[in-house]
Amino acid sequence: MASEDGIQRVLARTLGVKFQLDAMDYSQEHWVNCDVTLEELERLLSEAGLGGEGESFLSMMSGGGFLGAIQGPLMAMLGSNPAMREMVKLVLIDVLGQASVMMESMPGPMGDLMDVLLHERNDVVIARLAALADEPEGVESIGVFYGAAHLDGIEAALVADLGYRPVATHWVTSMGVDMQ
Repeated sequence: MASEDGIQRVLARTLGVKFQLDAMDYSQEHWVNCDVTLEELERLLSEAGLGGEGESFLSMMSGGGFLGAIQGPLMAMLGSNPAMREMVKLVLIDVLGQASVMMESMPGPMGDLMDVLLHERNDVVIARLAALADEPEGVESIGVFYGAAHLDGIEAALVADLGYRPVATHWVTSMGVDMQ
Protein backbone atom coordinates (compact mmCIF):
# COMPACT_ATOMS: atom_id res chain seq x y z
CA MET A 1 0.00 0.00 0.00
CA ALA A 2 1.42 3.40 -0.97
CA SER A 3 2.05 6.09 1.59
CA GLU A 4 -0.09 9.23 1.49
CA ASP A 5 3.19 11.12 1.08
CA GLY A 6 5.63 9.99 -1.58
CA ILE A 7 9.25 9.34 -0.78
CA GLN A 8 10.37 12.78 -2.06
CA ARG A 9 7.98 14.64 0.26
CA VAL A 10 8.89 12.47 3.26
CA LEU A 11 12.63 12.83 2.59
CA ALA A 12 12.30 16.60 2.22
CA ARG A 13 10.44 16.87 5.50
CA THR A 14 12.99 14.62 7.24
CA LEU A 15 15.92 16.68 5.94
CA GLY A 16 14.26 19.99 6.83
CA VAL A 17 13.98 21.23 3.23
CA LYS A 18 10.96 22.04 1.08
CA PHE A 19 9.60 19.69 -1.58
CA GLN A 20 9.12 21.65 -4.82
CA LEU A 21 5.46 20.69 -5.19
CA ASP A 22 4.80 22.03 -1.67
CA ALA A 23 6.93 25.16 -1.97
CA MET A 24 5.71 26.47 -5.34
CA ASP A 25 2.17 27.73 -5.89
CA TYR A 26 1.24 25.98 -9.12
CA SER A 27 -2.32 27.32 -8.97
CA GLN A 28 -1.34 30.79 -10.13
CA GLU A 29 -3.33 31.81 -13.21
CA HIS A 30 -0.30 32.64 -15.34
CA TRP A 31 1.59 29.43 -14.54
CA VAL A 32 1.56 26.48 -16.90
CA ASN A 33 2.96 23.17 -15.79
CA CYS A 34 4.64 21.63 -18.84
CA ASP A 35 5.86 18.42 -17.19
CA VAL A 36 4.28 15.09 -17.98
CA THR A 37 1.26 13.96 -16.03
CA LEU A 38 1.34 10.67 -14.15
CA GLU A 39 -0.75 9.10 -16.92
CA GLU A 40 1.67 10.36 -19.59
CA LEU A 41 4.63 9.04 -17.61
CA GLU A 42 2.97 5.64 -17.31
CA ARG A 43 2.38 5.64 -21.09
CA LEU A 44 6.00 6.66 -21.82
CA LEU A 45 7.30 3.92 -19.54
CA SER A 46 5.03 1.36 -21.18
CA GLU A 47 6.03 2.45 -24.71
CA ALA A 48 9.68 2.06 -23.71
CA GLY A 49 8.95 -1.55 -22.70
CA LEU A 50 9.36 -0.73 -19.02
CA GLY A 51 5.98 -1.88 -17.75
CA GLY A 52 7.25 -3.77 -14.69
CA GLU A 53 10.23 -1.54 -13.97
CA GLY A 54 8.06 1.54 -14.46
CA GLU A 55 5.42 0.25 -12.06
CA SER A 56 8.11 -0.54 -9.47
CA PHE A 57 9.60 2.92 -9.85
CA LEU A 58 6.23 4.67 -9.54
CA SER A 59 5.35 2.52 -6.53
CA MET A 60 8.66 3.43 -4.89
CA MET A 61 8.16 7.14 -5.56
CA SER A 62 4.65 7.05 -4.09
CA GLY A 63 5.90 5.29 -0.96
CA GLY A 64 4.73 1.79 -1.86
CA GLY A 65 6.56 -1.49 -2.07
CA PHE A 66 9.56 -2.39 0.04
CA LEU A 67 10.79 1.21 0.30
CA GLY A 68 7.37 2.32 1.49
CA ALA A 69 7.45 -0.34 4.20
CA ILE A 70 10.83 0.76 5.57
CA GLN A 71 10.39 4.48 4.86
CA GLY A 72 8.87 5.39 8.24
CA PRO A 73 11.47 3.78 10.53
CA LEU A 74 14.36 4.80 8.27
CA MET A 75 13.25 8.44 8.09
CA ALA A 76 12.55 8.53 11.85
CA MET A 77 16.11 7.35 12.51
CA LEU A 78 17.55 9.84 10.03
CA GLY A 79 15.44 12.72 11.35
CA SER A 80 16.42 12.06 14.96
CA ASN A 81 20.13 12.62 14.34
CA PRO A 82 21.03 16.17 13.20
CA ALA A 83 24.59 15.20 12.17
CA MET A 84 23.31 12.28 10.07
CA ARG A 85 20.64 14.49 8.48
CA GLU A 86 23.28 17.04 7.44
CA MET A 87 25.57 14.30 6.11
CA VAL A 88 22.74 12.91 3.96
CA LYS A 89 22.10 16.42 2.59
CA LEU A 90 25.81 16.74 1.75
CA VAL A 91 25.73 13.41 -0.11
CA LEU A 92 22.53 14.43 -1.94
CA ILE A 93 24.10 17.71 -3.05
CA ASP A 94 27.06 15.82 -4.50
CA VAL A 95 24.91 13.13 -6.15
CA LEU A 96 22.40 15.60 -7.61
CA GLY A 97 25.25 17.75 -8.94
CA GLN A 98 26.40 14.76 -10.98
CA ALA A 99 22.95 13.41 -11.79
CA SER A 100 23.05 13.86 -15.55
CA VAL A 101 26.37 12.00 -15.86
CA MET A 102 25.18 9.20 -13.59
CA MET A 103 21.84 8.91 -15.38
CA GLU A 104 23.53 8.69 -18.79
CA SER A 105 25.76 5.78 -17.74
CA MET A 106 23.22 3.41 -16.17
CA PRO A 107 22.99 0.08 -17.99
CA GLY A 108 20.01 -2.03 -19.05
CA PRO A 109 16.47 -1.40 -17.85
CA MET A 110 17.66 1.19 -15.30
CA GLY A 111 19.29 3.14 -18.14
CA ASP A 112 16.08 2.86 -20.17
CA LEU A 113 14.10 4.12 -17.17
CA MET A 114 16.46 7.07 -16.75
CA ASP A 115 16.16 7.83 -20.48
CA VAL A 116 12.38 8.16 -20.12
CA LEU A 117 12.65 10.18 -16.91
CA LEU A 118 15.24 12.52 -18.36
CA HIS A 119 15.10 12.77 -22.15
CA GLU A 120 11.51 11.91 -22.96
CA ARG A 121 10.18 14.22 -20.23
CA ASN A 122 12.44 16.97 -21.60
CA ASP A 123 10.96 16.38 -25.07
CA VAL A 124 7.44 16.84 -23.69
CA VAL A 125 8.44 20.05 -21.91
CA ILE A 126 10.07 21.49 -25.04
CA ALA A 127 7.04 20.62 -27.20
CA ARG A 128 4.74 22.35 -24.72
CA LEU A 129 7.01 25.40 -24.53
CA ALA A 130 7.03 25.59 -28.34
CA ALA A 131 3.22 25.47 -28.37
CA LEU A 132 3.04 28.26 -25.77
CA ALA A 133 5.45 30.42 -27.75
CA ASP A 134 3.32 29.91 -30.91
CA GLU A 135 0.06 31.08 -29.29
CA PRO A 136 -1.43 34.10 -31.11
CA GLU A 137 -1.71 36.15 -27.92
CA GLY A 138 1.93 35.45 -27.21
CA VAL A 139 3.59 35.10 -23.86
CA GLU A 140 5.61 37.90 -22.30
CA SER A 141 8.04 35.67 -20.49
CA ILE A 142 8.65 32.04 -19.72
CA GLY A 143 10.53 30.68 -16.75
CA VAL A 144 11.71 27.11 -16.68
CA PHE A 145 12.76 25.42 -13.48
CA TYR A 146 13.61 21.80 -13.31
CA GLY A 147 15.93 19.32 -11.66
CA ALA A 148 19.63 19.68 -12.32
CA ALA A 149 19.86 16.62 -14.57
CA HIS A 150 17.30 18.14 -16.96
CA LEU A 151 18.80 21.59 -17.38
CA ASP A 152 21.52 20.86 -19.96
CA GLY A 153 19.08 19.08 -22.28
CA ILE A 154 16.35 21.69 -21.87
CA GLU A 155 18.76 24.57 -22.47
CA ALA A 156 20.23 22.86 -25.56
CA ALA A 157 16.72 22.31 -27.00
CA LEU A 158 15.66 25.89 -26.25
CA VAL A 159 18.68 27.14 -28.19
CA ALA A 160 18.84 24.58 -31.03
CA ASP A 161 15.16 23.81 -31.58
CA LEU A 162 13.38 27.00 -30.54
CA GLY A 163 16.02 29.60 -31.39
CA TYR A 164 16.33 31.15 -27.93
CA ARG A 165 19.60 32.32 -26.48
CA PRO A 166 20.66 32.57 -22.86
CA VAL A 167 20.79 36.12 -21.51
CA ALA A 168 21.01 35.52 -17.76
CA THR A 169 21.36 32.74 -15.26
CA HIS A 170 19.80 32.93 -11.83
CA TRP A 171 20.69 30.26 -9.32
CA VAL A 172 18.60 29.69 -6.22
CA THR A 173 20.04 27.74 -3.32
CA SER A 174 17.82 24.75 -2.80
CA MET A 175 19.66 23.08 0.03
CA GLY A 176 22.41 24.02 2.46
CA VAL A 177 24.40 22.02 4.97
CA ASP A 178 25.36 22.99 8.53
CA MET A 179 28.03 20.55 9.73
CA GLN A 180 28.50 22.21 13.15
